[in-house]
Amino acid sequence: MLNKLTIASDLTTSADILAQIAEDPDNEDDSLIKAVADNPNTPGSVLATLWKNRDEWGKKYKSCEIWHFLDIAIARHPNTPVSLIAELFADNYARGNLFVREALAQNPNTPAQILVKLAQEEHYSVRKGVAKNPNTPRNILESWASESILIECYLQKNPQLQADIKAAQSLDTEVDRLLELAQSPFSFIRMLVGGNSSTPAIALQTLSRDRKSIVRLFVEQNPQFQIDIQAAESLDPNIHRLVELSGSPYPFLRKAVAKNHPTLLPVLQQLISVLTQILR
Repeated sequence: MLNKLTIASDLTTSADILAQIAEDPDNEDDSLIKAVADNPNTPGSVLATLWKNRDEWGKKYKSCEIWHFLDIAIARHPNTPVSLIAELFADNYARGNLFVREALAQNPNTPAQILVKLAQEEHYSVRKGVAKNPNTPRNILESWASESILIECYLQKNPQLQADIKAAQSLDTEVDRLLELAQSPFSFIRMLVGGNSSTPAIALQTLSRDRKSIVRLFVEQNPQFQIDIQAAESLDPNIHRLVELSGSPYPFLRKAVAKNHPTLLPVLQQLISVLTQILR
């Protein structure tokens, strides 16, 4: 017959059985309480009871370690209700534990008002959780758009931004939507728009001068410019085509001409000047 600890640790154990075990933890140490608190099937009502009785567990097992464990386990548990998360965060002892704050930052049940407070943390591990949390207010995410590269990587995983990411790289996205996304505060979204062959020229011209080099690089690699780049790098250049590319609104095309045809550059510049005067 399986003992209680084995059952409490089993990921297939039902919520009802876990609730029954939590009501009568008659073992000699705190391992059974820990197993129930750590089991993803444990219901929120049981978690609340375990946490509120943590002083009792501490006295029974003559250890304050159970307090730390319950704080962290309940802070990260997928079934912890919002009301209990609020109580946990309001508890000075629990909130003072960095591991508890990390767990709350990552818990998808943590409400926006608590995430706003956690966003003020300087600890990277807490900010990482806030960046990925689906409940973090959009304005917080946007304010972190220029954070470190690592924070940007976690922002990319936030569920709120997945629709924008998908639209930015889809060839079927409407032009108006691409124009909107081209102005996104998130460089990883502008980057995808820059590489999208459906993006209109007006947006690409702006993105080709983006402050982020990765965005500019994606514009250069956009399929729309492959023929132009080949012409600029050709060893048998067409002068008329080079003149056109030398006056391109895209910096990378002008640089390509200058780099590959330095001896022709003065002539091209003179031709552009003459053509400009004629067109006036």
